[in-house]
Amino acid sequence: MRATTLLKKIKNRFQLFILKTTSYIRYISFACLESNGIKKIGNLSFLSNFEYNYQIIKFSKNDPTIVNLKKLVTKDSIFIDIGANIGIVSLIISRFVDKVYSFEPVISSYINLCRNIEMNNIKNIVPLNIALSEKCSLLEITNVPYGETNKVVKTHILDNEICREYDFLNVFASSLDNLNKYYLHLKKNKKIIIKIDTESHELYVLNGAKSFLMHNAPILVCMEQNPRTKEALIKFMNSLKFKKIDTCNFKAFVEDDENLYFANDYFLNE
Repeated sequence: MRATTLLKKIKNRFQLFILKTTSYIRYISFACLESNGIKKIGNLSFLSNFEYNYQIIKFSKNDPTIVNLKKLVTKDSIFIDIGANIGIVSLIISRFVDKVYSFEPVISSYINLCRNIEMNNIKNIVPLNIALSEKCSLLEITNVPYGETNKVVKTHILDNEICREYDFLNVFASSLDNLNKYYLHLKKNKKIIIKIDTESHELYVLNGAKSFLMHNAPILVCMEQNPRTKEALIKFMNSLKFKKIDTCNFKAFVEDDENLYFANDYFLNE
């Protein structure tokens, strides 16, 4: 039993070492590139998330999520980025909308989100160090270094999904309904585009946004899908009378295998 535990610890620490090393090497390889009008994106200590640096390159080659979001937003619309990480999508979309609210609960990623906003001299992004969920509470979340993907622990209870060698944070969570009531005060006539990328926590975010989503305003939701949550997400959005949009029913829409898109009638009838 002890030998098994020791081997597991060694394996987890080796994975962490590989993560740090590849993040550094890939940062050196990609961080100096520029695309979509966005300057170098990085983390403190010159360590950065390879996936997001690589995405900057992909975005210039018709990444479907960015292509679709660009087509769906307008200059007077509001973009809400839930799970913003170090800010790649927020930064790119900020040039096409009136205002961006970027939510990132992990402090290391949030610091770099703010840094990247400053580096690119962007004035219309409001960064918020808050998690969004179904209610106001404290959430336990992983604290994987260097802007890598983090997860809410209660939605990832399987051993192979959470590396116990990583740090964990207790972060403040609010609901979108609560924030809109006391802080955002978004106008009903504004077009609102919401991107949710919270690593299987999307349904909790939506449950905390029911009143917000039922406003008489044009609203579109783009959210990450995976086999575990896809059917529940579709059922929830259908219950609020949102319609799934894709290449079959939306002009010039690009196929996106990573995300689901739903819009209400106010959005579709504009």
